Amino acid sequence: SVKNIANAFVERDNVTWKDKHFYATWPAQGFGGENPAERWKEGLTFDLCLSGPVKHKEVLQDTLKAWILFGGYGGRVRRGMGAITINDPEIAKQWLPSSGSLNSIKSIFTTLPDWLDHQGANQTETPSLYGAGLAIKETPKTNPMSLWLEAVTWLNEFRQGQPQGGRSIEGAQKSNYARLGAGDINRPSISNWPEPDKIRRLTPAPRGKEYTHPPRPEHNKTPVWPRASFGLPIQIQFQKMDRNKNRNAYTEPGNVTLNIDGKMEGRLASPLIIKAIAIGDGTQFVACALWLNRQFPDDKRGPALTRGHNTMGRWDVLCAPGDEILYSPLKSGVDAPRGKRLRTAFMTWLKGKNLNVSV
Repeated sequence: SVKNIANAFVERDNVTWKDKHFYATWPAQGFGGENPAERWKEGLTFDLCLSGPVKHKEVLQDTLKAWILFGGYGGRVRRGMGAITINDPEIAKQWLPSSGSLNSIKSIFTTLPDWLDHQGANQTETPSLYGAGLAIKETPKTNPMSLWLEAVTWLNEFRQGQPQGGRSIEGAQKSNYARLGAGDINRPSISNWPEPDKIRRLTPAPRGKEYTHPPRPEHNKTPVWPRASFGLPIQIQFQKMDRNKNRNAYTEPGNVTLNIDGKMEGRLASPLIIKAIAIGDGTQFVACALWLNRQFPDDKRGPALTRGHNTMGRWDVLCAPGDEILYSPLKSGVDAPRGKRLRTAFMTWLKGKNLNVSV
C-alpha cells in the first residue's frame, strides 16, 4: 500500500548526541518523553510538475534551479536536510552545474548574472542569492551523506571546536579554537567566544557565591553577541555537573536564551546554508556553505537575553570596545563592512581549510 511504502522511508529512531549528525538533527530528538520527530530516509523519490506564464519561464527555471541546489524538502533545509537531486541523468545535465567550481555554479542562473558576492547588492531583511557568499569543496563524491556530515562539521567546528581529543593546550595556538579543551572530548570546555563571559558579567552569581569559571578580563560587561548573526534564538547552557555526575557541582549561570529584543517570540532564520549539492548528471555531489545576503533588523531590536535587563547588543559586532578577541578567526571579520563581519570571518576560516571561497 501507499502507506506501507511511505513508512519504509520514515526514520523514527531517537536522535542522540552520539550521532554524527546530531549538530544538525538535535531538534528531532524526543523531549520530556515525547516521541522523536519522524524524518524521511535517504532515497525517497517524487515527480514535480510546475506551470506558469511563458513570459516568466526563465525566472521560474532559475528559481527551480536555486531550490534544487540550495533548498530542499521539509524542515532544517538550511542545515542540509531534505537535499534533493534529479534522477534522470540527461535532464540533470540541463539543470545542474557541470562541476563544483564557483564559475560553474555561478553561471547556471541565466536571469541573475554576477549574483555571487556582488559588491553593489543592496541588503534587505529578505535573504537573497544576489550578493551571497559561497564556499565549495570542489572534489566530488557519489556519497552525499558523507559530504553533508562534512559540511555540518564545518559549522560545528567553527562554533564549538576544541583541540583534538579535547586536550588542553597553552600558548598562542589556543586562540585558534572555539574552545580551550579540557582533556575530555565529550565535555565542552571554556569558550573563546565572548558570549559566556558576557553572560557571567551581566547575570551576577547567587549572593555569597562566585562563578566556578569567573569571566576573563579580556571580556568586559558591554554586551556583544556575535553568534546572533547565525540566526536566533540561541539557547545557551552552562556545565554544572562534574565528571562524577554530581549535579550543581559548579556554580554557573542558569540556562539563558538569546533572542531578538529579548522577546520569546523573536526569531531570525539563519542566513547560512550548509549542505551537499548535486552536480553533473545528478550522481555526483560537492559540499558547500552558502551565506545569503541579508540586512539585519534595526539595532533598536538588537540581540538580547530573554528577560535580561540591559543586555541588548548591536547586530554583527564581533568585539566590544575595550575587549580583546580571544578566538583568532574572528579577527578577519572585524574590519569588514557591517552586515558581513561574521560572514567574512566564517568564509575566511573555510578558505583556510582549502575550500574555494567567494567572500
